[in-house]
Amino acid sequence: VRCNPTGQDVRALPILTGLGCQFLCTFCHNVIFKQTHRTLPSESIIQEMKRLRDKYDLNEVGFVDENFFGDRPRFFKLIELLEEEKLGVQWSSTMRASDIREKFLNEKILRRMFLAGGYYFGIGAESGSPQILRRLKKGISVEHILDAAKYSCTSGITFTFSFMAGLPGEDIDDVFMTMD
Repeated sequence: VRCNPTGQDVRALPILTGLGCQFLCTFCHNVIFKQTHRTLPSESIIQEMKRLRDKYDLNEVGFVDENFFGDRPRFFKLIELLEEEKLGVQWSSTMRASDIREKFLNEKILRRMFLAGGYYFGIGAESGSPQILRRLKKGISVEHILDAAKYSCTSGITFTFSFMAGLPGEDIDDVFMTMD
């Protein structure tokens, strides 16, 4: 039993359901090693969640994939299966700020995620400086980060944002943009 990020005592384990990432962030090992994005089918994920729940009496899993939302058809199928199965297991993962938008993880989908057990997601925002985000090749904007923060207020889901400082080429103005 451990305390999760929202302060609940849970029985939890991590699950790896995919490897690699299709994005080109300059600081990531996937770019160096040219890792492609590979994922398990959503049906296999549900079976593993059931197995872990039944064997270890889990009530939470943390998806530790590098890009859990990178395979969109798989993700939408997983949400459907979680809605059907009602496993009684909450789940968390990381996501990109650019995933939260009208054409992908909009308010309706985030609400479905929450009702299907998705409760906590970490977002690698990295910087509040557009220049630094471009230099990192994150493929996100400050607007994406701010939009994600807005959705955290309306979806029921808890989001956290990670930032880095002291990046190559970063000056004090960039740091203050991140702080702001």
